[in-house]
This record gives sequence, structure tokens and C-alpha cells, in this order.
Amino acid sequence: MPNRYLRWGIVGRLAWWWSRPTKWQAYFRSLKRQVNKRGPISADVWQTPLRRKIANDIELILSDACWGERLSFHPDDSWLVIGEWEIGDLSELDAVFRIEKRFGVELPRKELGERIMAGLTFGELVTIIEEQGTQLTA
Repeated sequence: MPNRYLRWGIVGRLAWWWSRPTKWQAYFRSLKRQVNKRGPISADVWQTPLRRKIANDIELILSDACWGERLSFHPDDSWLVIGEWEIGDLSELDAVFRIEKRFGVELPRKELGERIMAGLTFGELVTIIEEQGTQLTA
């Protein structure tokens, strides 16, 4: 414990305890560092402008609902990780609701959950939206 907390007595000890990152915060920061270190994703990996637009819109939703900052994801990235399903703080459901509303699609929770646990990727989710979407424009 740093000295600046020691001189505050019990209040300092509590402040130090609450300021420590939880295991999820540490995991979250590690993922952000890895994604940022990887750098931007080339637009050509999405094959069409429409697929890139869908991916971009989902990234914006994820930045607001889950990550707190704008990150770029690759089509092969696991939705379990980038959609925050392994954290379980309900931000993942907020993101799904926003995606459904934005694209006019329905993503049934049970089926989606099963596909996520089976290894659904970001690219596969983009394909689902591309095939079902009613509000798509490139």
C-alpha cells in the first residue's frame, strides 16, 4: 500500500482497497491493449462497403454500450469477447438491443447465446445482419 494512503488511517486503507482494479477490470484493460496494439483493421477484409458499414455501426454501438472507447474489430474476433458476453454485466444485452433496433433485425436470445458459445465471430454476426437487415444502406 502506498504511503499516501497509510497517512489517512482507515479512510486511506479503504480508498486504496476500492481503487484497486478488479479481475474483470484488469482483463478488460488487457483486451483493450491487445486490440489497440493490433491496430486498425483494413477495410478490404469486409469484402463489400455494406459489410464494412454494418461492422462500423456495430463498433460504434459496442464503444458506447460496452467498451467506453472506439475500437476496431476483425471479422474473426470472437463475439463472446468483443460483445462482452463473458463479463456478464448486462452491457452485452444492451448492445444486442441497440443492434436489433439499428438494423431492424431480431436476434433471439437463446439461439444467439448458443451460437456465441459455439464460437460466433464478429464477421458471422455481420453476415446475419446483412441477410436479415431491413434498414441497411451502404
